[in-house]
Amino acid sequence: QVADARLGFSGTLQIAGVRLSTRLGDTLVPLFSADEVQMRFHWLSLLTGNLQATQITAVSPRLTLVKNSADGTWNYTGLLPTNRPAERPSQPPQRILPVLVLRDAQVAWAQLRGGEVHTTGVLTVDAQFNPDAANSALYHLHVEPRLGAGGRGGGARPMAELNGIWDLANSRFSMVM
Repeated sequence: QVADARLGFSGTLQIAGVRLSTRLGDTLVPLFSADEVQMRFHWLSLLTGNLQATQITAVSPRLTLVKNSADGTWNYTGLLPTNRPAERPSQPPQRILPVLVLRDAQVAWAQLRGGEVHTTGVLTVDAQFNPDAANSALYHLHVEPRLGAGGRGGGARPMAELNGIWDLANSRFSMVM
């Protein structure tokens, strides 16, 4: 679900009110939302039909991971591929990765019990993912967890920063504190 989308002359697509929900049994549960997502791209990529984003910024995004207490399934499970290729190519496909910026982002963990979602924990962060110049399958990430009332605004102060690498080809994170 998207509330509004606008394309600016500066090469920025602004999408407001982004919402994605999934089903756990008979209950519709939230998975992802964002107040706003901004995508900057190269105008020339429109002419070739190969849209290339240079930066994607999500303002107040929220990822809600919900576990069904009855059967142990998660709300994102249906989005994952069910059959993986037997063999991965030795060289990942060449791609141009955009810079990813998360402002006032929340990750929430919850349980579904009796048709109701109960939040069990929340982590609020600011993060930036920068593509590696030499390896198109790597992101260098910098994450600043935040403290405060619900993590949003009002006295939020940085805790220990996390730095690491996200290897897209092997689906691995390596974190260094």
